This record gives sequence, C-alpha cells and structure tokens, in this order.
Amino acid sequence: MGKFSKRLLGLLILILFLSPVAALFWVVEDQPASRQVSPLRVADAHQVHALAHQFSHALSAERATTITAKEHELNSLMAWLARGIPRLSGQVNITSAGLNAVLTLSLPSNLLGDYVNLRGGLKPSITGLQFTRVALGQLELNGDITLFLLRSMLNIVLGNGHGATLLEAVRAVIFRGEEMTLYLRSTPEVKAQLAQLAGRLEKIRDKVALLGDPDIIRIYYTQLVEIQRRHPVQKPVSLAHYIGALFQLARERSRVGEAAAENQAAILALAIYFGDARLERLTGPVRTGVLRTYLPQRGRVHLANRRDLMLHFILSAALKIAADKGMAMAIGEFKELLDAASGGSGYSFVDLAADRAGIRFAEQATDPSGGAEWLQKQLAGNTDEAVFFPKIAGLPEGLTKQQFTEQFPTVESPAYQAMVEEIDRRIGRLPAYASG
Repeated sequence: MGKFSKRLLGLLILILFLSPVAALFWVVEDQPASRQVSPLRVADAHQVHALAHQFSHALSAERATTITAKEHELNSLMAWLARGIPRLSGQVNITSAGLNAVLTLSLPSNLLGDYVNLRGGLKPSITGLQFTRVALGQLELNGDITLFLLRSMLNIVLGNGHGATLLEAVRAVIFRGEEMTLYLRSTPEVKAQLAQLAGRLEKIRDKVALLGDPDIIRIYYTQLVEIQRRHPVQKPVSLAHYIGALFQLARERSRVGEAAAENQAAILALAIYFGDARLERLTGPVRTGVLRTYLPQRGRVHLANRRDLMLHFILSAALKIAADKGMAMAIGEFKELLDAASGGSGYSFVDLAADRAGIRFAEQATDPSGGAEWLQKQLAGNTDEAVFFPKIAGLPEGLTKQQFTEQFPTVESPAYQAMVEEIDRRIGRLPAYASG
C-alpha cells in the first residue's frame, strides 16, 4: 500500500471515529425548542383512548379507511407522554398548510448542552406521506431524505422491504383547519408485518432478558401454584399471604444470589399469576409445561378487602419494573382519568393510592443499596398487608368527569397535588419503606 493510500485510509478511519462525536455537537443545543406541554386533563384520557382505538381499527380493517386527529387530541397525547417521560416536552400545531411538531428532550448535566430538539412536520398530500424539512438540533434533512431514512429503518426492522409497504399504506394526508385526516389503503400485509415485528421483538426479548431470567420467575410462579394446591382459597384472603411466602423464598435464595433480582422475579411472578398472563410478552415464557394448563384461583384474593386494589397494586409494581417510574405513574393516572371520562368507575384516589403503593413497593424491592434486603426482612413470612399497603379511608373515589374537573382542574393543580402528597405520606409511613 502506497503512502497516499495509507494516508487516505487513515483519514477515513479518523472521520469514522470522529463523526459520532462531531454529530453530538450539532444535535445537542443550549435552548429548548419546546418548554412545556399542556397539563393532563380528564378529557385528555378519553381523547388518547379514542385515537388508539382509531389506529387499532385501521390496522385490522379489510378495506380502505381513515384516521382523523385534531390538534388538541395530538397535544393530549403529548401531555400523556410527558407524564411518562418527565424530561420530554412538545407541541403539535395543525393548520390548513400542514402539521408542525416540536419535541424537546432535556438531558442530564453534561459538557455538550442541555437539550435535544426535534422539529418537523407533514405537508398536505394526495400521493402519500410528504415530510417538511426536519431538524435534529442543527442537523437538517429535507422531506425526501427524511422519508428515505424512515423507510430504510423500517425495512431493517421489518425486513424484505416491508417498511415501504407500511408507509405506502398512507395514500393521502389532508388538513382542514386544526384537523388532520390520514387516508389509508386496505393493506392486509401491514397486519402481518406488525405480527412479524412482534415475533422479532420476542426473540430479542428472550435473548436480552431485560426483566431477568424467566427460569427464575418460574420458580416463584411454581411456588404460588404449590401454595394454592396445598391451601385452596375457600374464603377471601389478602395478597399479603402470598407475598409473605414468596419473599420468604426470596430471602432464602438471596443467600447465594442478589436480593434485588430475586425480589424482581417474585413481583413479576405475582403479576403474571394474579394480574395478567400477557406480561409474559415482556418476561419471556414462564408458564411452561404443566404450568400452562393450571388455572390460578384469583377471585377471592384482595387488598383492603378489594380485588381491584390488589390488581392496581401488583400490576403497577410490574409496570414499574418494566418501565421507569414516570411511565408507570402515567399509566396509572391515565386509567383513572379514563374511568372518569368514559362512564367507567369514575376517578378514584383510592385506586391511585394502590398504583403509587405498587410503584413504591417495586422501587424498594429492587433497590440494591439495602432497600431490597430491608423489604425481605419486613415481608418474609409476614401476612399483614398493613406493612406494605396504605390505609385508604377518606380518599375520594367514584368521581365523574364533571365532579373531578370541578375539584381538580388538572393533574398539576394544587388540589390534585395535595391529594397525591397525602397518599405519598401514608405510603411513606409504612414499615416496608422505612429504610428508603
């Protein structure tokens, strides 16, 4: 290799090495493009739910269909996302000229900058998706390049050019005032492609095991099966009866393992057993062999003499493990807001207390700095739910949309925050969390 070739090769290697570093300087900025989103309101939950229903229906439709979204509905979605990702903020603006969106992610303290800003949008089109110029920080891409990159990424994820098929399902985008309508082709392949994507994600899940080893979760699930086989549920029983037994096992196994990992496996087993077996989509296969045909006796298991609170508690604990605290809280709040907005059971601060207690339970259980061991000590063999579950007396519930809005205009209002602080005080006084 000649000197010139060696220098050229060295230059290329240097460029490849420095490009990611240089890109960071272009992407990270000192000022946010979006400072905040609108506070989450009761009506927002209903609007987000309606949008989700539209998308679900469109994906399963056997003929051409449409999806319509108003500006305030998309901003409701943005508000809910911001509750789950506290560092995220954004706004959507729709006019007859198109859609413009701004997203800002606040970064932890660093030397490069404080924010990552994404700006972009969609144009009116009768020939499929057309993006406006998109900017990530100071890096700008025109609409055609943006579409090309998005198509390429989806092709990689879905394989066999299916990304193009997914994008081409949108045949037109029309804007009227503050409303956007997507006109979708009947594309049966799209549903199959999404199923294929789900299959790929399951393979990745099983390889990475982000939620721990399914074999260990299965040990705790099997313990629950054995408990109910030895002691069939003849009358109502507290979830504490099962938590005490599982955390006794976790404490024993932690002598040669990690307390936080054992506690996490125990919580996930409880959530699959008493909550929803579909959580195996996150954990990997737990109910294998004869466990798959076993039907848990769940109906009489409760917390505070209520089955619904047991479900709120254990599923929120599992969601905390599967996501960060903010997203778990957003899911809990969203469910309560939806109940109030759509004629369900109404907004319940009692349910929210169970949600927050479940999140706190998972935080303590997976704390490697001593919280995990403390929780094992408090719960092992203990069947008293007052150790880990708060008193619910005096907390409002069953509020309709109108009643809730009159008392608590938004989840950021002082009245709402005062109720949340009262719930947290009750939880914080419990023995299970005294070390945290």
